[in-house]
Amino acid sequence: MRRPLLAAVFAASLVLPSLAAAQRAAPDDVPRVYIVLPGDTLLRVANRLGVPPRELAARNGLQRPYALTVGRRLRLPQGVDPAVLATLPARDDAPGAASPQGAHRAGFVSLVRVRDSQEISTSFAANSQTLRTRVARFLRARDNREHIVHPRLMRTLQVFSDRFGGRRMEVLSGYRLPHAGEPVSHHSRGEAVDLRVEGVPLREVWAYCQTLPNLGCGLYARANYVHLDVRPAPFAWQGAPRRGATQGSALDPDPDEDPAAVTADAAPVE
Repeated sequence: MRRPLLAAVFAASLVLPSLAAAQRAAPDDVPRVYIVLPGDTLLRVANRLGVPPRELAARNGLQRPYALTVGRRLRLPQGVDPAVLATLPARDDAPGAASPQGAHRAGFVSLVRVRDSQEISTSFAANSQTLRTRVARFLRARDNREHIVHPRLMRTLQVFSDRFGGRRMEVLSGYRLPHAGEPVSHHSRGEAVDLRVEGVPLREVWAYCQTLPNLGCGLYARANYVHLDVRPAPFAWQGAPRRGATQGSALDPDPDEDPAAVTADAAPVE
């Protein structure tokens, strides 16, 4: 009796690991490709997938200068985190998967810092302390000083991402200390961000900002960005303030919002 029993135990020991492996294996609807979106580069895609750019290029036979075309399907190398896979289209043949709208999952936000092309791509749905710390670090000042991000600004970024189908939002300036003689601003309180949305006209972004409650919405067409901040009452304006403008004026509610300072903050890091 012992031999049949031992044989059964041995057979079970072989089956159980294979079952566990099957449970860990990706289901049929896990994406097998990454669909290139507007603004994608090899480095950005590799950072989002959490894999070395060299491996991604080799997997897809890419040669320098690694040009990517919108809608191209990139095969995924080994080692992509399942949590990252969950943010990609469910199937590579899903209707509309080649567009940012088709690829987006509610609550997922992608921010790109213009000055150094660093990116944070994650779900904002769970507003945890870890997430707030990551976003504060991402929106830090040019001298690397950080400030806690206002919770409503976090929610606003998520709402913007959902509205525009998860398109990347390019951040020119986040936390920013005022220069000598300047008033304390929304930027210096962690309540503001200057951005643009890839592939979306500035006026459309600015118009949508005005549909949300209690936001400051500034359109700076010449400097190519939209300012948004959280405040007690809504206010919208266009362009830089004229000399002598004061806080709360009909001309511009934030005279310290200087496009030159934003452009300087977004300048490439040497």
